[in-house]
Amino acid sequence: MSLEVGQLAPDFEAKIETGASIKLSDYRGKKVILYFYPKDATPGCTAQACNLRDNYEQLLKAGYVVFGVSSDTEKSHQKFIEKQNLPFSLIADTELTVHHAYGTWVEKSMYGRAYMGTARTTFVIDEVGKIAEIIEKVDTKNHTAQVLKEPSLMKKQSLPELQKICSQLRRDVLRMVHAVQSGHPGAPLGCAEFFVALYFDQLNHNPDFQMNGKGEDLFFLSNGHLSAGWYSVLARSGYFPVAELKTFRKLNSRLQGHPATHEHLPGIRIASGSLGQGLSVAIGTAQAKKLDQDKSLVYVLMGDGELQEGQVWEAAMYAAHYGMDNVIATVDYNGQQIDGPTEKIMDLKNLKAKWEAFGWEVIETKEGNDLAAVIAGLERAKSLTGKGKPILNLLYTEMGYGVDFMVGTHKWHGSPPNDEQLALALGQLEETLGDY
Repeated sequence: MSLEVGQLAPDFEAKIETGASIKLSDYRGKKVILYFYPKDATPGCTAQACNLRDNYEQLLKAGYVVFGVSSDTEKSHQKFIEKQNLPFSLIADTELTVHHAYGTWVEKSMYGRAYMGTARTTFVIDEVGKIAEIIEKVDTKNHTAQVLKEPSLMKKQSLPELQKICSQLRRDVLRMVHAVQSGHPGAPLGCAEFFVALYFDQLNHNPDFQMNGKGEDLFFLSNGHLSAGWYSVLARSGYFPVAELKTFRKLNSRLQGHPATHEHLPGIRIASGSLGQGLSVAIGTAQAKKLDQDKSLVYVLMGDGELQEGQVWEAAMYAAHYGMDNVIATVDYNGQQIDGPTEKIMDLKNLKAKWEAFGWEVIETKEGNDLAAVIAGLERAKSLTGKGKPILNLLYTEMGYGVDFMVGTHKWHGSPPNDEQLALALGQLEETLGDY
């Protein structure tokens, strides 16, 4: 059933978490927020519920009542409400009658597999029972602001808060590679500010992961060996449970050493680690967005040593020729690769001049481990999109940044710390969000 704004909202009778029945028509004279979500206690659904909880007084003052709807049982709803201290009721639509009435039980796709599930959608119903608004692109962390149309409620984290996330990301990386005595700690430590600035400040993304990414910015990690850092920021921003980080590089884990779609991990759209391929994927995705008239941006991160791969420069020519001005490529310019400094292995010379010669608009972020500078650089890159040229952000970082004995050397490119080294490293990094 396809509903439109202005139609009378379908009435229904359904059970809430207590076992009591409610009717939508009983709430005539009040404004109703009826939000459909996939599953209790999952990251995106928890973020959405908690955002409504935290702003519940403002919703009440504005004359709203709130009901969440999912296919979970009454018992599941009770646990979810108690754990998150939710002040509103949840409808247990186990037989999907409310879903079908509102057209929110749909076919979805994940990694080529079709399945039926809830389309995350919110219906705002006015005092006379008519649909006042349908919100399909739900911002789970700022949903109250969407409903009330109050930009001041949009949760933008402060610089000190973001810096705390950087510290936690570095702790996560070190603990992950230490636990299995394998992996690549150096570059993820150096890119912590980039990952946090992108996912917590700049990227328009949705942790309620959909592979096609329509209507949202997309990010591709070309240098896939930075997976520990990427997994940390994905978990910390709600794509999957933080506790899953403890499975990094273990058998049957979704968090393999190099990201892959085979494991069906939310946030991962390509297998990466074979260096040189990510830029091509990003450009193809950007071109698809243009064909779909999708105004969102496509981001990709590459290593500087990775630029020794010929495919990068083929992609660079293609992007400039076809005016892929919705691509922002960042190069982690730390001057190190696995066998030593890049200037000794294969000197990259003047990268800015090279990319400009290939037709790209180039910016330089000289302080790649200064969070404010990284955010400013990404803002600058974004401001240059839509002007006919792809954007290249040269991000000058220090490999191993944040740990005094790891910083500035290739020796920690692919070497995990031992027990003593881990203790020394963690002693330099504040635990801010709680270790997994």
